[in-house]
Amino acid sequence: MIPTLLTATSVFIIAFIASPPIDINGIREPVSRSLLYGNNIISGATIPIISGARYGKRHPLMNVIIARNVK
Repeated sequence: MIPTLLTATSVFIIAFIASPPIDINGIREPVSRSLLYGNNIISGATIPIISGARYGKRHPLMNVIIARNVK
């Protein structure tokens, strides 16, 4: 359980710090909530995979993940 918890925590922290902006709801303005894009700890957030599904058009690994879950 400890390795899983450490992995999940480290991935969340990396995503919180350095996740790229994502176009949500097709509004043509990418939403960025990571710390590298000028947000602070209070307003920072990670965008869940369901909301970031449109990012898969540019990322091949995301296409594979979405294709497996759609079946």
